Amino acid sequence: KNPGWRQLLAKYSIIASIVIISIGLAEMVRDLGFGFHPRGQMSTVKGLMSNVNLYASSLMLVIPWSLFGLVALRRWWRAVAGVSLALLVFMIFLLQTRAAYVGLLGSGLVVAGMILIHHKAFSFDRKWRNRVGIGMLVGLAVFATLVVTAGDDNIYARRFRSIFSTEANEPRVRMWHLTTKLFTDHPLTGVGAGNFTIRVQENYGAYDFAGSSTNYLRPHNDFLWIAAEKGIAGILLFLLFVSIPMVYAWKIIRGDSEKEQKWLALFAMMGLSSYLLNSLFDFPLERINHQVHLAFFVSAIATLWHQRNPVVQKSFPVQRAVVVIPVLAILATGLYYNLEVMKQEEQVIEARKAWVGRNWEVMLEASRAAATPWKTLDQLATPVVFMEGLALSMLDRVPEATEKMELARKHNPYRQYILYNLGNLYIKSQEYDKAIESFSGVLHMYPRHTEALTNLAACYINIRDYGKAVEILEGIPEEQRTDKQKHNLRYVRQLMEQQESDTPDKGGNQGG
Repeated sequence: KNPGWRQLLAKYSIIASIVIISIGLAEMVRDLGFGFHPRGQMSTVKGLMSNVNLYASSLMLVIPWSLFGLVALRRWWRAVAGVSLALLVFMIFLLQTRAAYVGLLGSGLVVAGMILIHHKAFSFDRKWRNRVGIGMLVGLAVFATLVVTAGDDNIYARRFRSIFSTEANEPRVRMWHLTTKLFTDHPLTGVGAGNFTIRVQENYGAYDFAGSSTNYLRPHNDFLWIAAEKGIAGILLFLLFVSIPMVYAWKIIRGDSEKEQKWLALFAMMGLSSYLLNSLFDFPLERINHQVHLAFFVSAIATLWHQRNPVVQKSFPVQRAVVVIPVLAILATGLYYNLEVMKQEEQVIEARKAWVGRNWEVMLEASRAAATPWKTLDQLATPVVFMEGLALSMLDRVPEATEKMELARKHNPYRQYILYNLGNLYIKSQEYDKAIESFSGVLHMYPRHTEALTNLAACYINIRDYGKAVEILEGIPEEQRTDKQKHNLRYVRQLMEQQESDTPDKGGNQGG
């Protein structure tokens, strides 16, 4: 309803961009000083956000509004838009976040391509189009040449080249393989919203994680993430959601709208392209501020479309309470949930501090205070009740600890720490069959887990299955065996020899 909404959005976004750039630059100067710094050092620059990648991609999503400000605003506002655009690009360059590099370059090509194809819509003649097209090709060729030929001492060229490095991207590619396996195993329904981090562990055994704990919280590809959790219907709905505004923007550019409206449609399309390209390598789906940016791009395009193609709305007589009461109930539920989650986060931090300080009573108290039926996993996908079980275990309250660990296993059935500690508790209570089950679960995902192999062999020793214990310990390559494993192997071989010498022969004779 506000006729100046387009300019207002640009002004607000430009002001916001200058604020968040200033924060990041202040952090960099404070912590690192002036100059160009390697990626490892730039990770300390977060712009008051959780990490450098979130900060860089947030800057990337503000760029379309600064570009729109350059064409839609006047006088000193246009100058401010130019300054904000230059600072945004410069800061993204300094931060060296590869997903932001890809998103910015890719969306820039989308904008350039649309202008070159529909140059008349933006009042550019054919000669101008040809010159710009040739200039772009030459610029891309020069840029690619500089990146390829630069030495390893050039931190920015090295960072660009790593985008195409198999070795540098191996962990991410592995996550994509695991996520694709989840989708192909559950194509129709997916594994359920929020269950990726739990169910992906089922397939860890197909990869060599060298016995170390691996905890993938998200696959760094939103398309695969949605497909794995929500199945074919979920990924199709997501693609439909992002495709409709893209088509609307394209139609606005090709239609008879005002030129300013076409520019906004183009830059909103750029923002959507940035978001989607970032989604291929990162997880904006999880980030609240990214969803806000996405909502602005989609709603700007939708508003332009419906202003261009007005629809007569039919009114239906509905009592206000019929709508307001359910909406208020939903909002109240969401508010209560968020308050519970924030309270849980505070208590989880206290529990982890106590864990590090080996203050088991405080850890027990904090983990119990963190428990809520609204959310059973903390930010690292660790069941909150696991920390309660661990505290009880360290206090030697074995039956209570075992009960809590079993509940933790129910909340996250494949987490290594849970299965390993549960196995140790069952050893304490001499329930060796259950301990064997727990350690076998660890080894299914991490076949070279040293402690699990040692304890599994100990279980078989305790139930006098010495042959199985020897088989487990001999399965560890000799050069990788710990001193404890070597000692246990010698010991169990002696026990097996003694057992064989005490066993009657087939004829029933006891032997000498």
